Amino acid sequence: MMQGKLDGIVVAPITPMNRDLSVDWVGLEELVSFLISRGIDGLTACAVTAETEGLSMEEHRRVLERTVSVVGGRVPVYCGVGRTSILEARELVAFVEALGGDGLFVITPYASAYTGDEVVAYLRDIAMRSRLPLMMYNCPGYAGVNITVERITQLSQIDNVVAIKEGNQEQLPALVAATRGSAFKVFTARDSYLLDSLDGGAAGVISFAGNVAPDLLVDLYGAWRTGDRNRAEQLQASVTRLVGALVTRSYPLFIKAAMAELGLPAGPARRIEGGLDRAEQAAVRTCLNEVVGGWRYERPDRRAATVP
Repeated sequence: MMQGKLDGIVVAPITPMNRDLSVDWVGLEELVSFLISRGIDGLTACAVTAETEGLSMEEHRRVLERTVSVVGGRVPVYCGVGRTSILEARELVAFVEALGGDGLFVITPYASAYTGDEVVAYLRDIAMRSRLPLMMYNCPGYAGVNITVERITQLSQIDNVVAIKEGNQEQLPALVAATRGSAFKVFTARDSYLLDSLDGGAAGVISFAGNVAPDLLVDLYGAWRTGDRNRAEQLQASVTRLVGALVTRSYPLFIKAAMAELGLPAGPARRIEGGLDRAEQAAVRTCLNEVVGGWRYERPDRRAATVP
């Protein structure tokens, strides 16, 4: 388990899949190792980007296990325990405790029509079952309910509730102001608003675009920290351009398509059918050429893989 601060560029990795939609365990290890090598500051494993809602509990546990193992304490790993069933979420909390994860990552229950008060009760229940630091994820578009600044501030009073991934960008400034002076950290969920969020007091981003181009995000954060404003703004423009290409339609189809274009382990999204048409694929390719040039990932020798 890694101790220390969590700031900067934290990536929510995808779950690589094989053609038959089974999990590509070797690809997962490669992806995690790649992200670490590019200088990211942490990971939120089994977050929304990982298609967690489509993973079985056994797959969910194994993704967490393999991620923590491959990282080996080099950066913090906040382990996603969000499930629509509170019983499954509790089971995962106990699993992460035993696994040695660095923290818990908990999305608002989705597809459950929770009220604001019920969300607070759900998050409080999980926090009270662990000594691990907990990061909340407020995602109104995905969960159907917004956690208000007042309720987030209330939850931040719990000792091990240490951070939030704020998906409601409009309330992020008020949330930063409400928690200023405390140890509680606010991360934006929007790569395209990273620079503005950092300027406003956010700790960093929980990034999906970092799966595709982690260097862009890492360099942007570094430029901001060193006060290189022109460089930071140029990099933010590239990140925003990339995000625009990745969220054109269905999620995470475009992320995986972009990763495949670069040779990164990705595979299909876990669904019966779906994919990019020629125009969409061409648009993704054009965007990648603009923001990362001719770079391509060189996969290691798969014969040395540790996972069957």
